[in-house]
Formats: sequence, structure tokens, C-alpha cells
Amino acid sequence: PEYVAVADAIQGKIYVSSLSVAKFEELPQLFPEVKTLSFTGTFLTFSDREGIKYYDLAKKAVVNSYFADAVAPITGASIEYSGFTYGFFADKLLKYAKVGNGLKGVVWAQESSFADAVSLGIDGSIYILFKTGDIAKYTGGVKEDFTIVGLDKNIQKPFKLLADSAFKQFYVGDGAEGRLLAFDSDGVLSFQLKPEEGSEWIDLRSFGISADEKTFFTLVGTKVYEFSL
Repeated sequence: PEYVAVADAIQGKIYVSSLSVAKFEELPQLFPEVKTLSFTGTFLTFSDREGIKYYDLAKKAVVNSYFADAVAPITGASIEYSGFTYGFFADKLLKYAKVGNGLKGVVWAQESSFADAVSLGIDGSIYILFKTGDIAKYTGGVKEDFTIVGLDKNIQKPFKLLADSAFKQFYVGDGAEGRLLAFDSDGVLSFQLKPEEGSEWIDLRSFGISADEKTFFTLVGTKVYEFSL
């Protein structure tokens, strides 16, 4: 993407900056309960109280909006993948198609543990991050025997998992110590980044990664940092 964006879900505000010039500007509209921001070119995709929206940054306007499924609205984490929206409703993971101006979901999988899911990512396989710090992996609709290995300390406060078909690894944020963790597709730890003792990085709230996996963007408190590996 050519942009980086952060959101205030409580106030419904979205702030966007180009990567070439670090200057965040607030979008003129409010989107209560906004979350799950992602980019496709100049289009910003996100969910809010109403459903899923596609926002044209050049026009500063919503160009497509899909209302939540009335029967099974997304109540947990969600993600856009290959034209569909995947999201949690109670203990179900649904695959939502865009039908007219609304979302229509079908159950993709159901597990009691899904009620404790905090994030998910897709790179062809689906990775689900739980409150416990555990991660489940589904490939072709089948749950794999999957365990992450190599950590010196378990994930304490998981808040985000990021995966992409263009990535060689998937990434997890641990808010307890401000850690960023990278794993290969088998769940083996590739590396972890930890802040120095006393660093404000302890207040790590979100992160993003460039398509080539060489540049990280982190939201720490109310500040956005950029750094290269």
C-alpha cells in the first residue's frame, strides 16, 4: 500500500498518511466502532457498526458499503480475502459474500473456542489467534495439528495476527511486553522484536508490514513508528 492508517474505534475517527510524507490527516466522516483496516491501492477497507465499507482516499468518500448480515452479524475479528469477508459470529467463523448492498454469510467452521478468537489472518491457510496466545491453522477447511514453537516466553496478551499470501511468514503482536513475533508456515519462530526495558514500546497497540516484509509500522500509544529490518 501507499498509505498507512490508524483508527479510533470509540470516536469513529480514521487518520491516514501517505508513506512518502509522514503527515496524518483525519478523514472528514465518522465511522463508529471502526476496525480492521486494510488497503487495496487507494481504497481503504474497514468494518464499522453498519458493516463493511470501501473508501476512496482520492475522493474522500465511501464508494461501496455492505450492511451486516441480519442473521449472523460479525461480532468478532474479521478480514477481507479474495473478495470475501471472513468474520466471527459467536462460536462460528463465517465466509460472507457481498450480495446487493449487504453481506450474506455461510458457516465455514464452528468451534466453541472461536468465542475467544481475537484476530485472524489468511495466506491461503487461515490462522486464528486466541486470547490464550494459542494459534489454530486451517487449510482447505481442515484443522491442522499446529503448534507454535521456539518462544522463550508464551504469548501473554495477544492482540493481532497478520498473514498475507505474499508473505513468507505470519506475524503476531503481544501487548504484554510490546513484542512482535514472526513465524514460518509450520509455526516455528523466525524472530522476535522486543523493546528495551523502560521503552514506551510496551504500549504497543497495533502494527502493519510492507508487502516485501522489510518495513514495519507500529502504533505505540498515540504515535506511529516506522522501522526497517
